[in-house]
Amino acid sequence: MRVGVIRGDTPGPLFLADLEPTSQYNPPTEPAGQTRYVSRPNATTLTNFLAGVYADDAYGVADVGDAVNDQFTVPNPGTLPIQPGQPGYGGVPAGIQSSAAVTFPVVITGSNDTLKVANSSPPTYTTVTVASGSYATMAALLTAINLVLKPTGLATATTDSTGTLVVIQSTVPGVGSFIEISNGTINTPLNLTTSQTFTMPAATTIINALNPVVVPPATGSINVSAANLLTTLGASPAAASVANLIAPQFQETLVAIQSFQVGNLSQYLLPTWNPDPRHGTTVSPGFPANLPYPNGPAIQVVQNDGTTPFASDALAALPMITAAVHNTPNAGDITITGVGLGNVEFFNSTTIVVRAAASTVALGAQAGLGGVPFVRLQQGQIIKTKTGGTQGVVSATSIVIPASLLTTVSGQALGVAGSTVEVRYTTLANTNYGSAASVSAWAGNVSTLTGLTNQLSITPGDGYSITISGAASAGNNGTFEILSVVSATSVTIANIYGVAGDANNGALVWSEPAPVSFVVT
Repeated sequence: MRVGVIRGDTPGPLFLADLEPTSQYNPPTEPAGQTRYVSRPNATTLTNFLAGVYADDAYGVADVGDAVNDQFTVPNPGTLPIQPGQPGYGGVPAGIQSSAAVTFPVVITGSNDTLKVANSSPPTYTTVTVASGSYATMAALLTAINLVLKPTGLATATTDSTGTLVVIQSTVPGVGSFIEISNGTINTPLNLTTSQTFTMPAATTIINALNPVVVPPATGSINVSAANLLTTLGASPAAASVANLIAPQFQETLVAIQSFQVGNLSQYLLPTWNPDPRHGTTVSPGFPANLPYPNGPAIQVVQNDGTTPFASDALAALPMITAAVHNTPNAGDITITGVGLGNVEFFNSTTIVVRAAASTVALGAQAGLGGVPFVRLQQGQIIKTKTGGTQGVVSATSIVIPASLLTTVSGQALGVAGSTVEVRYTTLANTNYGSAASVSAWAGNVSTLTGLTNQLSITPGDGYSITISGAASAGNNGTFEILSVVSATSVTIANIYGVAGDANNGALVWSEPAPVSFVVT
């Protein structure tokens, strides 16, 4: 998935706090950590990014190709378009490419060996002659072209991401970078169109083409697809790195997908999101109020192709308990089953709270300092415990708590029928939820929800609410007050942005925000 900030009025970066801080399970193949800030693209940063201005190398002012050797980097080292030592390090130059895949072997003779190139406008062409021969691979062909092209100081030859097209790119990166080829005789075997030209546009032009700022409640039109990058930034392979500055890519781990469903990402996607609801109020008499910020989503989330809205078919299981049984597998133990309960990759990702049944605690004790006795158990504590023949277990579908962990400080045993359990996995608490809801009707700012097949205890009034995510219409996503219970599988909600007949009806995820205390049987 890719995440881009689409509003221009956010006072600062947006923090995605509920993504993985680090992977503790399989570091070679999984993200080292995805918790980060995301920001609206900045024209100054992008200009430096394109030019390859990274940092002062202590020998002079920052210029193209300076090594990153201290903390004063422009931009931050983590956003460098091309890492030091990698092909293309030094910014993003203008580039043009073959119109179709090159067919090998490429046979160069005295009749098809000239390349005419210029990197300034109006063009003053320099002609180079490639050595005759039969070139069986792209690598061999590029070596032969660069042998005569690089000494001109004007351009270099490389290939695109598929390795099938020849790319001619300027040696000068950044805004205004220019490349043009004329009717050299080598154009035909390289599938280079006669008189191709490209000029790198200004940073603001690029931002407007890839992630134009929206006027809330618009939902954004991010397009960092390969095709749009080629049209906007030219054919240089380094141009693809701009996508991560405009809309950073996140690996679609379980935690990231759950953030999209009900976490930080989902909140920034709400049509009711506001940078600062207090903005626009009068601070003190005699001082005029600032104009309020309008409500509308702060971000857009797209697929890895750079433009398709992130789809509901990627949704993951949210934490839900389906059963909690005492004396299983052994006397005094509790076994909890469900979905999305834990993840072995994150050693302390799951917390379980076990409380005594209220009916077994004297009213005086409940009202006193102690209240209802409980224990709070961390995942690491459970999986390290093996007593009485029971090995503690925390997985996505099962939590086994040995009896030795279920005794309060006062000596009360909690692994008994009538106790209650709550499970919190990372930032998500177990709750009532389902994944087959629909918005069947909308009228008078009231939406009707159906398909609430896992409903347990939805109640109208008194601030009870329900959260909907995964809707195709942005106005149907959010947390809404429940107005009435129509049936065991249907409620009405207050939603001024509602849209009836959502394109994802039948697959909308719903949840009640409050954690569920599941009774042990």
